[in-house]
Amino acid sequence: MHRVFTYVQELHAIKLFAVTDELETSMKSNIETIIEAVCEAFRYVKRPSTSDLVHFPNTGDEIWIESFLGNEETSWCEVAADQIEKESSALTVFSPAAFQYYLPAYMTWVLRNYEISRSNTVNHVLYDLDVTDTSADSHQIWMQRFSRLSKAQGNAVLQFLTFMSQLPDERVNTKAAKRAVDAYWSRYQA
Repeated sequence: MHRVFTYVQELHAIKLFAVTDELETSMKSNIETIIEAVCEAFRYVKRPSTSDLVHFPNTGDEIWIESFLGNEETSWCEVAADQIEKESSALTVFSPAAFQYYLPAYMTWVLRNYEISRSNTVNHVLYDLDVTDTSADSHQIWMQRFSRLSKAQGNAVLQFLTFMSQLPDERVNTKAAKRAVDAYWSRYQA
């Protein structure tokens, strides 16, 4: 009887491993699909000049984007991963044009690193796309940023947030992602 019970336990473990492996493969496939959508939607966005990176220049906000100030990259795809990981609050202070340029770099970084990074960047990107708990002034600033996005770009953000809202990872604030979808980004559903 003990052998039968052990055999049944082993079968369940094998099935669980197979289901987990299928789920992981499916999630990786979803990530790549979302990254492709982001790349396509934001392909032609150009980097604003350094003087146009901050929404409110000369207010001290430059400290939040220090590592981006001297950059000469011409594509958001070239933004270094360590800069994104380090500059977790940058999206908060970017001008609308800089937000549109750097947002895809941040989203793709999050998709590639949410499981392994301990950086605040993972959740800060979600918070920056969730405008439910912002003051009227902040809400207006975020709407200026969001309004620069095309329909395809908004849809790519929606795909990103939808994926992030469904993660079984407790380190990711899935509630913020869900709130962001419900409060604003659902308007981009195809």
